[in-house]
Amino acid sequence: MRIVILSTYPPAHCGIGTYTSYLSSGLKKLKNTKIYILTEKSNPKILSKNISVVPCFDREKEYANDILQKIKQVKPDIVHIEHEFGIFGWDKRLIKLLSKMKSIGCHLVITIHTVYSYKSPLPYSAPKYVNIENYYLKVSRIVDNIIIHQKECKEVLIRIGLDKRKISVIPHGTLISKIKKEKKIRKRLGLKQNAKIIMYFGFFKDSKLTLSFIEALPIIFKEIPNSYFYMIGSFRIKETKDFKYMEEIKSKIKKLNIEERVILMNKYIVEGEVPLYLASADIVVYPYDMSHWGDTGSAHRAIGAGTLTTISRIPKFDEIRSEICEEIAVLPHKSGDWARVIIRILKDKKFRNYIAKKTKAYAKKTSWDNISKQHFKLYKALTKKEKTI
Repeated sequence: MRIVILSTYPPAHCGIGTYTSYLSSGLKKLKNTKIYILTEKSNPKILSKNISVVPCFDREKEYANDILQKIKQVKPDIVHIEHEFGIFGWDKRLIKLLSKMKSIGCHLVITIHTVYSYKSPLPYSAPKYVNIENYYLKVSRIVDNIIIHQKECKEVLIRIGLDKRKISVIPHGTLISKIKKEKKIRKRLGLKQNAKIIMYFGFFKDSKLTLSFIEALPIIFKEIPNSYFYMIGSFRIKETKDFKYMEEIKSKIKKLNIEERVILMNKYIVEGEVPLYLASADIVVYPYDMSHWGDTGSAHRAIGAGTLTTISRIPKFDEIRSEICEEIAVLPHKSGDWARVIIRILKDKKFRNYIAKKTKAYAKKTSWDNISKQHFKLYKALTKKEKTI
């Protein structure tokens, strides 16, 4: 099967690109598959036996004809779009591209990684005129199938008017990293060897690390004397509001007099070291404050590294809560609750072991091998009709 995936791709610093790289790696293990990643012109070209990376479009310009030209050359059995507004824009360019691909007989699948509804606050990058529900409707009428990561948002899309027969729920994949939690790894990374490490890992953004969580830290530090909080990540997009918010966090840390217990590592972590950092933590925290549906690759990386997580009780983490445990979820702005759940995990061995067991089971269930097979099964079902391009 010849599969085209439209997406970003490493070395681009983008979660969608990382997602695509692991999905592709899983798909290439399946019999008779050839994957073509059509990506941005800034990416390097890679030609190999199973996966070819073909730079061909610019997100800032009209991209339909550039992509269509490559589609005609490849003659794929399926075209899969890894959708994010930051890549394909809020305008009509993607609709135009989908229509052109459909007109030449392409079988189309689109994964909507972030699902908004009419009342969801949209990103600052979204134009005021956007009717998000109408956008989803237009896309759904062209493509053969829409993949979403959480069953909880399927009903939202059906309510909007999408055909439920066109919606597939396939969870975000998990990379399982068999790394032993050893002191020498912490030493190599420059982390405290004998401490209880609480970690935030990912891009720094105003909606991903609440001030309320920072206010929970003095309670945790008092109850768990040898504990430290590591903030590890970088700024993906240089937005002024995110830099200002980081200054607010630093100011809060100083005001609470916990500077010696909080370590900020502002750097992009290369792919090979990501599982090492995550496996070195005792708990990785996700105190996000978002109202839309989706998933987060960082959380799946932590889960795949066998590290326990605490998460916000928001739509983004519906599946993790239901699959692992509701008791690891906290309302974003409840500092006392963040402290209680983290202290409980660190002190209550029976509870900790329960969470660890559920985390391991969820990682296995959503392994990239399993998730890739689900994608391939869908592709096969959609391509039963004779190929026309």
